[in-house]
Amino acid sequence: MKTTLLTEQEQKTLKAVKKFLETNRVPPTYRELQNLLGYESIGSVQKLIKQLVAKSHLHISGEKRGISVIGDHPSAAYRIPLLGKIAAGRPIEAIENKEFLDVPKEFFRIGQQAFALQIQGDSMIDDHILDQDIVILKKQKTADSGDTVAAIINNNATLKRFYKKKNTVELHSANPKYKPIIVDESADFEILGVLTGVIRRV
Repeated sequence: MKTTLLTEQEQKTLKAVKKFLETNRVPPTYRELQNLLGYESIGSVQKLIKQLVAKSHLHISGEKRGISVIGDHPSAAYRIPLLGKIAAGRPIEAIENKEFLDVPKEFFRIGQQAFALQIQGDSMIDDHILDQDIVILKKQKTADSGDTVAAIINNNATLKRFYKKKNTVELHSANPKYKPIIVDESADFEILGVLTGVIRRV
């Protein structure tokens, strides 16, 4: 439950965060808040942000610009980074172009680090993930067999179902026209995150 009783400093800080978001369309950094509020120490800002998080007025995602305002509506959104594009087809070169995206809080638990990627391709259509969809992922380096993961293979990014075999990893599409990708021990392979939700822009 949101604690509505705020100190004068907390109210001033929350107002500054909201105003910065409205003006710049991205969250402020701690340093920018320090300058806006006129504090000598960045630690003062960090303490106030922590208090506003504890009172459920702000959420911190762990990114540099990871501050988001928790609204009063039950479907309030959190702001997470939209890092770029990822292949749902054959792996493509990883593309990074950090923006920010407001997503429903139901996609992940408070405190989880999350990010978004835009889909290119049709390899996951049987899982209802289409070209140009936005996928939401919780950031983690491991996955269970059957999870849908964003992964990097030799500097190429892809979204696939993950299956751990004895000496290899298999990445399966959700489209019969694509064969599984076999990842052996010699490959440079890394899991970036596990799928938690899909957003379709219409």
